[in-house]
Amino acid sequence: MVKGFTAMVRITNNTNRPVPDWSMLWNGGAKTTYTKLWDAKWAKDGKWVAIQHGKHDATIYPHRTLTLGFTATGARVLPSQVLLNGVACK
Repeated sequence: MVKGFTAMVRITNNTNRPVPDWSMLWNGGAKTTYTKLWDAKWAKDGKWVAIQHGKHDATIYPHRTLTLGFTATGARVLPSQVLLNGVACK
């Protein structure tokens, strides 16, 4: 039996400028199967997960945090090589 899990991803804008029309890409591991993501659009290709903002959260405002949630099965791997609008996240 494959066990599933639910997780959250928090994106925090620590700058003084808004981040409009954001997208995110991360390495989620080849052994993790994402089954649902809410508050954004998503697609998975191999180990890569691509996320595009939802219509209600297209901008990440300064000093604010945006939270996304997902369900998955398989390996519980922390996302790595995370990019926000093509820039590596800290």
